[in-house]
Amino acid sequence: MALSIFAHEGNVGSFEYKTVPVKGEEKSVLNVSFRADMKARDESGEWSKDNGFWVDVEFWGKRSKAVAELLKVGARIVVIGEQRMESFQSNDPATPGQEIYRLKVRADSISFAPMGIESIQYKPKAGPANQGYPAEEQSQG
Repeated sequence: MALSIFAHEGNVGSFEYKTVPVKGEEKSVLNVSFRADMKARDESGEWSKDNGFWVDVEFWGKRSKAVAELLKVGARIVVIGEQRMESFQSNDPATPGQEIYRLKVRADSISFAPMGIESIQYKPKAGPANQGYPAEEQSQG
């Protein structure tokens, strides 16, 4: 099966962080409903974002908790991972039994885009590499 890479920027619609049992072990997962942008020029030549689409993203592992603690609905993020199409039978009374397709992404990385962020505060690095530098220099990079 060929690997299909997904790399898009967009906004968080909703999210849920939880731990689930996998082979007798608790694993962390962050599920995100994400509206990916697809920019295109409209008739006047201006950029339009109306061509976006919704994606279900799952992000596994220790980093999922760190992202979940900072995430907010509407946050601007960049998702990189592997995409696949999933299908299921509709239980909507208007379309009973119809096969519905949706795009699902298993994220390797979720990053925050700087839009809407007021400040960033880094934790001090642990260990000898952090010793001997004034606090102002540590926070610059």
